[in-house]
Amino acid sequence: MKIFAHRGASRVAPENTLSAIQIALDLPIDGVEIDVYPVDDDFIVLHDRWLTRTTGLAMRFDQTTLQQISTLSAGSFRGEKQSIPLLSEILCLDWGTKVLNIELKYLNDSQHFLAYLASHLATTSDLFADNITLSSFNHHYLSSVNQQGQSYKLGWLTSSNYLDHATQAAQQGCHSINIDIDVIDRATVSHAHSLGLEVYVFTVDEEQDVEMLADIGVDGVFTNNPEYLLTVI
Repeated sequence: MKIFAHRGASRVAPENTLSAIQIALDLPIDGVEIDVYPVDDDFIVLHDRWLTRTTGLAMRFDQTTLQQISTLSAGSFRGEKQSIPLLSEILCLDWGTKVLNIELKYLNDSQHFLAYLASHLATTSDLFADNITLSSFNHHYLSSVNQQGQSYKLGWLTSSNYLDHATQAAQQGCHSINIDIDVIDRATVSHAHSLGLEVYVFTVDEEQDVEMLADIGVDGVFTNNPEYLLTVI
């Protein structure tokens, strides 16, 4: 079973920060999941639409500027202030063979995002397109990326188990269904596998959940505590 660090090693260091991501990259796991929003002409690594929870600033991502965001604290780790990183900073890390799963929280221009990604991969990153997954709860974003003939893997995010979503994910050219642990079941896994899709489950931090997911044939999990899950799996 594959292990992906959810927003980095977010149980250890502030989520979606360079420290959380680097801790995860230093572990023998399969990959790291992050979240991105567009700000100005760039992309910031942030989970919530509002910056309140992680920075204390009661503003939405689209009410801020990169210059303002650069002054904020996203918490601290070992006494050092953590900033909200840019996607370009994440791409510059040493990824080796690990997968970077970029969850698209909001995407107002898929062409701009894909051009940004291609440019940084070509000039500053050791990541290959095959090691990048683009996932989203907004399946229109995935459809837009798929229609542009990109080689990135696509992850169909869902927190519900509605009828025949595996078929829709396959039709959109997705590589996987990334599904909430609260709604996953054996039939969903079997159906997805029959269509050539892998199944990844979020968010998994408990040993008994890992055992259940292994029993029904899940391919991987997203976890806040990847170091602990390594001991379990």
